[in-house]
Amino acid sequence: MESLSGAIYVRAFSSLSEQEILALAISLEEEDHRVFVEYAHAVAENYPATAKVFLEIAEQESENRWRLIDLYRARFG
Repeated sequence: MESLSGAIYVRAFSSLSEQEILALAISLEEEDHRVFVEYAHAVAENYPATAKVFLEIAEQESENRWRLIDLYRARFG
């Protein structure tokens, strides 16, 4: 959360609602997916087997994200 002056406000995790926690988890899974895809592309030329592992992990992160999205929709519409 950012103020008009540009200061960033951080909330305690314990203050988040269930809806906010699920939204945060979805966002983190999306970010994790992106990071592992970037890792895979960065090492693919020299380490194709490692790149494959990173892409498999990225796919798992994507699947986790979709499960969380389904849960979010079921709980909050």
